[in-house]
Amino acid sequence: MLAEGWATRPEPGRLTLDPDGRQRLSRVTERVDAFRELSTTGISPDEYRTAVHVLERMTHNIETATSTDLTP
Repeated sequence: MLAEGWATRPEPGRLTLDPDGRQRLSRVTERVDAFRELSTTGISPDEYRTAVHVLERMTHNIETATSTDLTP
């Protein structure tokens, strides 16, 4: 963000979006919202929550597996 000029560092440990960064964030937000709307068309909130929960469990399973667990 700093290298691309989206933000400044007003003090150590803190970033602030500059005007260009705010514009870019706004465009990214619009694209994410459009993608989310398109990808969830016809999916109920309950189905979405179930899918997210299952994917989180799958991720947890993979992250906690050791390399020997993954070899045949």
